[in-house]
Amino acid sequence: MDAMNRGDRRAAIRPHVLLLAIGAFFVAGAASALVLGEKSEEKGLRADIGQQLTKLASCYGKVWMKCEKKTDPFTTSCSLVTGQSNLDPMSPGDLAGTFVADIAKCESKVNFLKKAKTLNNTTGYQAIGCIGDSDPNTAGEQPFMDLDGYRAASEVALKTAVDQFGLLSAVSGCGADPKPDKCVETLVKTLAGFTKSIGSCTWKCENDFKDSMGNGGPNDDDNCSVVQYATMVPTPDPNMTVCENKAWSKIGKKYPGGLPARVDSFVMPAVVDQLNGANDSYYNVVGGNCP
Repeated sequence: MDAMNRGDRRAAIRPHVLLLAIGAFFVAGAASALVLGEKSEEKGLRADIGQQLTKLASCYGKVWMKCEKKTDPFTTSCSLVTGQSNLDPMSPGDLAGTFVADIAKCESKVNFLKKAKTLNNTTGYQAIGCIGDSDPNTAGEQPFMDLDGYRAASEVALKTAVDQFGLLSAVSGCGADPKPDKCVETLVKTLAGFTKSIGSCTWKCENDFKDSMGNGGPNDDDNCSVVQYATMVPTPDPNMTVCENKAWSKIGKKYPGGLPARVDSFVMPAVVDQLNGANDSYYNVVGGNCP
């Protein structure tokens, strides 16, 4: 089967998986949150955890792309979840032999209590609203026991999302490109860079109390939402939109004629809606999720 047909067949089989997975990139799962005081310890803790998760996702993405380099762009060889790099034995990844060690290095940088002063693993988790859902199969949100439980689940969620980036080849249109491997790599890097940039915009906005980056700190409104491609159009702060537009401009430089058609039509709306939903549930649900 040629590369283009393989890509088309994968798109026909699992497009819904692709959309959800790509939309979940740089998101550590659903959460409920509450408005916290500008100078409070818990506000600093929550902001730092959000930033650490964004950095962890970025690190995972770089490790995955390094492992997949010079493999068949229309199959997936590497899995962050399992640590395997030979899922496609005809085109194994991890040419440097460092995949597992690279994953561990990413995780070694995570310390959710780095900004804690008096809060601990349990009280810190409660103070930021018991974010996350430990049992998505049960109705409602089931809090974790502490920050360790939330961290473990977040790592699995991020690894799972990054692993699914391999499915981008299905809608990339790269099968007809003279350099399909480079074509797919460029698309993955571009969308990963976009989600990282948007993550930075929303983080700055949600932690802004001075009305300079979106003023999301003192309220539960949709100040910090992404507008373009959103299926439920929000009303963000103009300063947030300025930051969002800078993120889109980076895509425009890579794709001056627009993104591949199926990425534009299906992937990007899912990405934006997932990012908006996750950000909103992390910061903007009054009262939090604690029992």
